[in-house]
Amino acid sequence: MTMIFSLLLLGLISTALTDHHCQGYDHTRYLDTDKTYLLCWKVDWPTETITFKVQADTLGWVGFGISPDGHMPGSDMVIGWQKSGSGYLQDRFATDRVMPPVDEKQNVELLSSSESDGKTTLEFRRKLQACEPKDLPIESGTTRIVWSYNYADPTSVDSVPIHDKKGSTSIGLLSGTGSVQAADLTGTYEHYDLLNKNVSVPSVDTTYWCQPLKLPVIANGAHIIRYEPVIQPGHEILVHHILAYECNADIDPYLNVAGSCDSGSLPGVVRRCRGGQPLLAWAVGGQGTTLPADIGLPFSGTNGPKYVVMETHYNNPQMKADFIDASGMRMYYTQSKRKYDAQILEFGHKVSTNEIELLLPPRMSNIVTENLCPGVCTQQALPSGGVNVFATFLHSHTAGKRIWVKHIRNSTELPEIDRNDHYDFNFQDITLLRRETNIQPVPANSDTVFTCW
Repeated sequence: MTMIFSLLLLGLISTALTDHHCQGYDHTRYLDTDKTYLLCWKVDWPTETITFKVQADTLGWVGFGISPDGHMPGSDMVIGWQKSGSGYLQDRFATDRVMPPVDEKQNVELLSSSESDGKTTLEFRRKLQACEPKDLPIESGTTRIVWSYNYADPTSVDSVPIHDKKGSTSIGLLSGTGSVQAADLTGTYEHYDLLNKNVSVPSVDTTYWCQPLKLPVIANGAHIIRYEPVIQPGHEILVHHILAYECNADIDPYLNVAGSCDSGSLPGVVRRCRGGQPLLAWAVGGQGTTLPADIGLPFSGTNGPKYVVMETHYNNPQMKADFIDASGMRMYYTQSKRKYDAQILEFGHKVSTNEIELLLPPRMSNIVTENLCPGVCTQQALPSGGVNVFATFLHSHTAGKRIWVKHIRNSTELPEIDRNDHYDFNFQDITLLRRETNIQPVPANSDTVFTCW
């Protein structure tokens, strides 16, 4: 069976479960926690256009924009409304924290508008690439969205009242829009929760908590087809990331033994599983990951993992002592195994709290760090036929601003595997690539270069 690897690189996928308001669209997401502002979108690569549908809980005007940094100044925006049976949409550019002036050239096409049940709905289309300096391009990686609405219509096209509600968020608008797409959850599948067991979170800034867990026992093995975070309500800021590492040892006697991953009190067999082969990975801002229809993450059976050690990063800067947490991961799986096995290949620059391994010079506005995975390494790690990369998880901490992955074969640089020029530490999610990339273990000078700026 050919292996297809998901690439986890030390640096949103939108849900494939489409909201009923978004029929005909490929992706959907609420932009606020109160679910008053819904965004649907789809990309047409032959015409290089993107079509949006926004729906807000108002009968007034609705605003939507692409921002360079999540703030209003510098944002490429539209403002639209429905009034007296007619729809209006204006292409604008925000120069400051005031009502954005209307662009001289309108590069957004209004497709439809409507009002119903206290909601305003607008559908519009634009080019992915910028048409003029006041248009921002929509690129791979993170897109920072700003949104707003008012409960009243403008009195005229030149008199628009200030917003009543606003917000910003980060989204991967181009993830899963090419030949690699998330599949709908259809057919027979089950779900299983990997949860922490009422952890009394230590009253320190940062804790890495290790919980041994047993996976479902399935004689012939199974494929994970989707996984998502299960975050205890009220702990969204506390839980920063969760990694489930495969554990090939028999840790059944230690399933009730959990603690700080860096504590010597954990059994050695449990500590050794941490940092090994990841089975599942999630970080703050992620919405969950649905795999393509022919790919699954194998577990159980003869050769699959039977146990995991789940590492949860608790971010507790206020050092509160009253957090009791039972967050974790939910995996959806099927016993009707798919054509390809997936696995996570992890590489990048190692950083440890115990050793100085990555130094950044002081008073530098920009610095590039590079990490090479040379042919001598891929020859040992990859099967002879190579692997196909269908997804990436670019990760850095707060100093990281841009991340990209180069691919070099026979001293020739091939197209980049992935790039994120607008990295947002608070939005870390797996990106389905526009097309798969094949990485070969030979010849010896076939390298993959991971670069972080």
